[in-house]
Amino acid sequence: MREGRWLENFSAISVVSFAFILIRTSSIEEDIFYKRVIHFMKLVIILAICLALFSAGCMEKEDSGGAKDSAAGASEPVGHADTEMIKVTITSPDAGQIIKGDEDISFEGSAKGGEGDLSYEWSSSIDGKLSTSRSFKQNPRELEKGGHIIILKAMDESGKSGQGSVQVEVM
Repeated sequence: MREGRWLENFSAISVVSFAFILIRTSSIEEDIFYKRVIHFMKLVIILAICLALFSAGCMEKEDSGGAKDSAAGASEPVGHADTEMIKVTITSPDAGQIIKGDEDISFEGSAKGGEGDLSYEWSSSIDGKLSTSRSFKQNPRELEKGGHIIILKAMDESGKSGQGSVQVEVM
């Protein structure tokens, strides 16, 4: 039997059984037998859903080279398996910080990894590009009010990049 064929057959049987139960809905309350059938079919459907979810979570695909890759996807960037990834950390502002007032706020971060010198780009989900320095200061009044996702992206000379982000509230 072809792999996965049992699930197709099981699904077809479940659909036919469910249709039969729907036809008999008018006398279900009167007939104990049909109540038991409905209970059994509910269990069958729940079991089928659990098996399908379990099967989908356990499936692995093979690429053309024969190496196995999980269904969730690879964690390494394509084309850069032989080099170190860039790890970016934002040290200021803190995640969840409320930014307000007239005093400048420091935006600071660091990046490790990559090849050669790194370039930086700070951006906001609301205001767009903020700076191309590793760190800078910004007056909160120059930012739109609301919930911002602040992103620091670092890129090396070969074009490989990494990014970090924090969410802040500007008032």
